[in-house]
Amino acid sequence: MVWGLAFAVLAACGIWLASGEGRVDDLVSWVRTLSATTAVGYGVLAVGALLLITGVVGLLRRAQRAVAARRG
Repeated sequence: MVWGLAFAVLAACGIWLASGEGRVDDLVSWVRTLSATTAVGYGVLAVGALLLITGVVGLLRRAQRAVAARRG
């Protein structure tokens, strides 16, 4: 469910980006002006977000197993 929510947000951002006049051109011009350091920083930020989502999923799974063990 958490991964589905993350992918839904990503898809919504993609649809918003593709639906507007000139948004893709603005994105392309912004990407071209990025320095290497900034691009690496955004990459690290994206990997961190994926790790955060993975950690939340792990915590939810652990909590679910603990509740199931108490019931059974």
